Amino acid sequence: MKKTVASTCAFIFDGDRILLGKFRDKYEKSWAAPGGKLEYGETWEEGIIREVKEETNVDIESPSYLNHGSFVDENMHCLYVNFVAQFAKDSVIRLNDEFSEYGFFSRDQVMNLPLVKGVMRDEIEKAFEQAVQG
Repeated sequence: MKKTVASTCAFIFDGDRILLGKFRDKYEKSWAAPGGKLEYGETWEEGIIREVKEETNVDIESPSYLNHGSFVDENMHCLYVNFVAQFAKDSVIRLNDEFSEYGFFSRDQVMNLPLVKGVMRDEIEKAFEQAVQG
């Protein structure tokens, strides 16, 4: 059944490097920023804080808005809001079962990774621009 979903994503930076996770099984084991679907009644900010904690054990506070958009594929129409956040120095990363590994990558390194969907590369580029300006 086709459906419409609301999702959110956080581009988390440690200095000039971005945190990405490699999917264990889905999306052909490609790399992506943490995020996921909103739960009923959540705000965008509440959703991304929860998703990042669930997927990486990282706490983020006051994520800043990056952009929003939508895409349609064979299974769904996805509406999304992306955020930029800073990695808390006292965070200890512990991945859930969605990701098999994680890494912090420079802008140049990211462009050589297999990323989820074509939109992810453009979104990451925008996040680097905002993180450098911020």
